[in-house]
Amino acid sequence: MPHVTIEGALDLRAFSGEFIPVVEQLPWGLLRIRNVYLDARGRTLLFEALAMESGAGRSFLVRVETKRSDRHMVRLDPIVPVDRTRGVRSAVVWVARRLRDRNPGCAFGTTNLAELAGS
Repeated sequence: MPHVTIEGALDLRAFSGEFIPVVEQLPWGLLRIRNVYLDARGRTLLFEALAMESGAGRSFLVRVETKRSDRHMVRLDPIVPVDRTRGVRSAVVWVARRLRDRNPGCAFGTTNLAELAGS
């Protein structure tokens, strides 16, 4: 399953409260992330996403789970099956980048999306 780990402390509650829906034109097509949901314990975020590529749209959820206070997993939510196209994988990386960039001191850990994640 496509994933990116983030090493370092994240404040998921603050991130969800500041989230603004986005529509972004990318080389492969269009990415829209319109809602984010935080669980009651503040340890899991779900992003409602849509990737439009080659005229086809795929709706899915990107999940961010706190594994330890300093380790978080960004991946597709397994409840909603979706083809793992370039657009879908790019959405996982997009979410991971936003979380990392908004939290100084965080860095990418292990990933199977290195070709998309870069640094």
